[in-house]
Amino acid sequence: MSQMSSTMSSSDNQREVKNLQTIATKMKQYKFQGQYTSSDYIKTLTQSGSLPADMIAGGNKAKNAWGGDVTIKATADKYGYTITSNNVPKENCVELINSLRSSSMFTKIMNTAPATVDPVTVCSNDKNNITLETNS
Repeated sequence: MSQMSSTMSSSDNQREVKNLQTIATKMKQYKFQGQYTSSDYIKTLTQSGSLPADMIAGGNKAKNAWGGDVTIKATADKYGYTITSNNVPKENCVELINSLRSSSMFTKIMNTAPATVDPVTVCSNDKNNITLETNS
């Protein structure tokens, strides 16, 4: 049973990493004159067909592999955006952060530079909210 649970966990993580990387790639086309100007990029991605299909939750909402809400908002200075993925189980959070910190797609993971973020420290709760920020 634990082997099956571990396999499902790994599969969920792989799918979630792919989904987050897809969002980061698609978001580049929504930068207008160097800034992100929308307040709700889930709606934008959904209506343009750019949101990964397994994240669509209806009503212009997105969910991660564990049923948590996913939001995408412009940063305060509008030169970047933040993806927040809520209610990620601890073991999945650690694996996700570990996978994502080797990617050059995000400039901050959990408000920390990817090279210095410690997955075990930032994923200390049973359910965690992951934040990913980019300025590209």
